[in-house]
Amino acid sequence: MITREFSMHEDPGGIIRLCQVLATIPANTWQWSMLDYEGEGRAPGGQPYEQFVSSVRDGGYPFDWPALTAFAADLGQTIWCLVVAVHTWDGVALDRVMADDYEQCLVAVEAFDSSTWTVSVNDQALPTVVVRRICGGIDRLVADGPS
Repeated sequence: MITREFSMHEDPGGIIRLCQVLATIPANTWQWSMLDYEGEGRAPGGQPYEQFVSSVRDGGYPFDWPALTAFAADLGQTIWCLVVAVHTWDGVALDRVMADDYEQCLVAVEAFDSSTWTVSVNDQALPTVVVRRICGGIDRLVADGPS
């Protein structure tokens, strides 16, 4: 597992948003699930924000890639967040994932208290070219700051 941790607040330019973090990840057909979320923005599918957060906390809110990136584009600030990708949820121990053990995941993106992002990439499960693209994208995002 390769992990990149970086500040949400970069100079100059402001805050790094979830949509910018996700932009470092290539389009995919993985199964994504939001397992924790608190922030500012619209809930997916026009549902009430409280209903969305309740779904997240009751075992996760599933997304495909287009829906996740659309949701992220509508967000302002992310305070807390955990969104993970797997090939399939069959055999994945959710309690391990919730305990910050992402070995069964392909990618995990976590926001901590409006201060840091942590992106974990499973270099044992993903092709090298994908791992390099994600890590390189994060490195460029951090170096260049949010636009």
